[in-house]
Amino acid sequence: MRYCRNKKHFIQNSELLFRKITNYHDYNFVNDIFLFLRNIYLITNQTIMNRKIGILVIAILVSVTSAFSQSELYKPFKVDVGFLYASPMGGDDVSGGIGFYIEPKYNYTDNIALGLKLEWAILGSSDVEGMDVSVSGIGTYQLTGDYYFNTNRVRPFAGLGVGLYSLGSVDFKADVNDPNDIWGDELGMSLDYGTKFGFAPRVGVVLGSFRVGMEYNVITGIDSALESRNYLSFKFGFEIGGGKK
Repeated sequence: MRYCRNKKHFIQNSELLFRKITNYHDYNFVNDIFLFLRNIYLITNQTIMNRKIGILVIAILVSVTSAFSQSELYKPFKVDVGFLYASPMGGDDVSGGIGFYIEPKYNYTDNIALGLKLEWAILGSSDVEGMDVSVSGIGTYQLTGDYYFNTNRVRPFAGLGVGLYSLGSVDFKADVNDPNDIWGDELGMSLDYGTKFGFAPRVGVVLGSFRVGMEYNVITGIDSALESRNYLSFKFGFEIGGGKK
């Protein structure tokens, strides 16, 4: 009689043992009884081990689920929407502009919210040494995180956004006056800033569903020969959803 590796082998060996019991003159009968009892022990021990493994797997799943658990006080999802005023912090070729944003968020805990910011701003043009400057819009696509300092109706917060800025191009145009041509002539050039990496630290406060904040957008990777495109934005908007349960 062989050792059992699983329940199927145990049943087969048990049937073999039964046949040997009915044939009592088998001289290996005592040894088979010993192996039969040993097989019972091995299968019982294997069952206990499987239960321990199952309990361990359940414990791991519970731990992972807890790690991704949502806020206890607030509903899990919300969306921030609103408008902004952008003030350039470098370069004389642009002036202030306006824009809007939308930011879906997930309340990771009562004090932490994670989101995806989609923002577009159009900076105004200006005159630089007789040249008319036309600036295209700036698109921002960032992963964000906010920390709220309390769970009251008035909730100050601080956060950070990290991602990409699509800057587009800047067009410069100048009129060259010809004394013999009353219509003049026009010269110009275009600078393409492309897409750059950047980050935006921010602070603000939530008053019920109304949200006001300030962000400083730092855009990296711009050639030193070009003007900086960093800008400060003042935001006014609302939170849709995500209120207390």
